[in-house]
Amino acid sequence: MTEISQLLARVDVLRPELIRVLSDLVRIPTLNTPPRGAEKMGQERLAAEFRKIGCEPDLYDIGQIRALHVHPLRHLMHDVEGRWNLAVRISGAGGGRSLILNGHMDTVPPSEFPWKRNPLQPAVEDGRLYGLGAYDMKASLTAMYLFARVLRESGARLRGDLILESVCDEEDAGVHGTIAQRLRGYHADAALALEPSALSIFNMHKGAYFPEVHLEEPAAGINLNKELIPQIPRMLGTFLMELDHLEKIRESGVKTPPEYQHQKKPTPVWICRIVSGLWGKSVPIVIASRVQIFVYLQTLPGEPLELVRNQFADWIAGLSRKHPDLFPKPPAYEFTLRQMDPSFVPSDHSLVTTLARAVETQTGARPKILGSPAPCDMFAFNNHFGIPCVWFGPDGGNAHAPDEYVELDSVVECVRCLIRFAGDWCGWA
Repeated sequence: MTEISQLLARVDVLRPELIRVLSDLVRIPTLNTPPRGAEKMGQERLAAEFRKIGCEPDLYDIGQIRALHVHPLRHLMHDVEGRWNLAVRISGAGGGRSLILNGHMDTVPPSEFPWKRNPLQPAVEDGRLYGLGAYDMKASLTAMYLFARVLRESGARLRGDLILESVCDEEDAGVHGTIAQRLRGYHADAALALEPSALSIFNMHKGAYFPEVHLEEPAAGINLNKELIPQIPRMLGTFLMELDHLEKIRESGVKTPPEYQHQKKPTPVWICRIVSGLWGKSVPIVIASRVQIFVYLQTLPGEPLELVRNQFADWIAGLSRKHPDLFPKPPAYEFTLRQMDPSFVPSDHSLVTTLARAVETQTGARPKILGSPAPCDMFAFNNHFGIPCVWFGPDGGNAHAPDEYVELDSVVECVRCLIRFAGDWCGWA
C-alpha cells in the first residue's frame, strides 16, 4: 500500500531540484513569435531530466503529424514545422482512470516595458523565482517533473496511466501542440491544464474574440496654402469613447455563471494595441492617416459566438449612423488571430469534486471554484476531443509583464496536491 505521507515528504526534499530545473528552463529562451516558435531547446532540456529518472520521453516535431496540417483547428497564422512537443507516459498497473497533465513550454517575448531583472537570468528573492516564463508556465512543467520523480524514486505506482505533456505553441492562441498530442494518440479519462491559478480550480474559462479595426482617412501632406484639419484624432477618440456603449450591449441579456459572479465586468472589452504611423528620428513629421486598434472581447461559456459577432458588427455599423461626419462608412475590421471558444466542466463533475477534495485535504481549506478570465488550451480538450479538463496550478504574478515570478512554496504545494489527486483519480496500485 502506498504511504502518501512518504511521497509528500519527498517533495520537500526535492525543493532544491525545483529551483535548479526551473532555473535551467527559464535560462533557455522558448519564445513564441508567430508564425514561428523556439521551443525545441527547452523541450530537450526537460526531456534530459526525465531520462535521468528512467522515463522514456517522446520528443517530436509536430509538423510530422500530417493530420495536423488539415485539422479544423489549424491556425494558418502559425507555423507547425519545427515546433516540438514532449510527452511522457507513466503506465499504470491497470484498473484505474487515466490522467493527462498539460503544460506549455513556449513563452511570450519579454515585455516592451523594462524589467528590473534580466528576464533570462532567474533570481530567487523572498520565496519567489523571477524570470520570463517562470509563472506562465515553466514552474508547472517543473511540478510535473517533480511529481514523476517522486513516483520513480519511491517506487509508487498508479493504477491508471499518467501522461505528462509539455506542448509548444500555446501562446498567441496557437493550440497546435495540444492538438498534436491528441492526434498522436495521447488520450485519457481527464486532463488538468496546469496553468497558474493560485491553487484555485477553474472549471471554466472565457472565450476570446479578436477583431482588428482599421480607421483611415486620405493621406495628406503638409500644404502651406491650405488649412489641414486631420480627422484621425477625432475618429480615434470617438471610437474609444463609444466602447462604453459596446460594453453595455455585451452586458445586456448575458446570463453570468456563478463562477464569474465575483467579477464586476464579466464581459469586458479590452484594447490591447493601438498603432499609428512610424516612430523614430529618421521618420519625417507626417500627419497620421491610419490607426489600427486590436480589440479583445471576452465571451462567456454558453454564449453563442455568432451573437457576439453580430453585436460587434451592429456596434461598428452604429458608429457610422451616430457619427456620419467621422465615419461616412463603418470602419473596416478583420480577424488576424484564432477565435477561442469558451469551455466548461460542470462544478459537480467528478473531475472537479475529486480535485477539490484532494486540494482541501492537502491545504486544509476548500479551494475556490472559479471561472478563468482568460482562455487556454483547455477548450481543445473539452470542446473538440471529449476529454474533460479543468485548470489548476501554482501562485505567482506578472504573466506577460515585466518581472514575472512564481511563488516557490505554492509550486511545492501544487505538487503535493497533484500527488493526492492522482492517487484519488487514478488509484494506487
